[in-house]
Amino acid sequence: MQAIRHINHLLALNDLPLVEALYASVLQRQAAPDELEFYTSQLRGGYGKAQMIADFGALPEANAGAATIAGLREHMAKQLKNRNWLWRPAGRECKYERQLNRVENSLGQVTQELAALKLEARLRLEAVEKGLKLLPGNETDVYERTRLPREPEATTDGVDLSGESAAVRRIFRELVKQVDSAGSQEPE
Repeated sequence: MQAIRHINHLLALNDLPLVEALYASVLQRQAAPDELEFYTSQLRGGYGKAQMIADFGALPEANAGAATIAGLREHMAKQLKNRNWLWRPAGRECKYERQLNRVENSLGQVTQELAALKLEARLRLEAVEKGLKLLPGNETDVYERTRLPREPEATTDGVDLSGESAAVRRIFRELVKQVDSAGSQEPE
């Protein structure tokens, strides 16, 4: 995992990657499986990631790691202020906040899964392209080989059709044939 140097990098993470990053960067140790499961279930249950980051930063175990993350102390102070009962939403608003936290975490999971799928697809495509280039007789570019073959370059009656599509050349040839056949017929 890449080292976390700023609070925004933590806030950009969701779900399991966030919990792993908190342990690695703030507590500077690996999390036990039961710790990962507990904190991940808290996030999935609607616990706010901003509050979880502040909670990790406030742990006695976090002093050395918390000092290396820019903006963490300010974030913790802001969360402490928000925890004050005068500033904290109550009742139904708290329920909505938890629902929004669940939705945010779920969207983060989907985004991470899509990024992983995109990376996997790119790697597979590169492997296929590399495999095609390694086959005997495949010295040309893969994209060049997958293009539809063009008909031989043709000039018909002095008209250069080399830049035209195969369909245009075919239609032009048919028209020329019709004109030639009409011209060769004798009028009655």
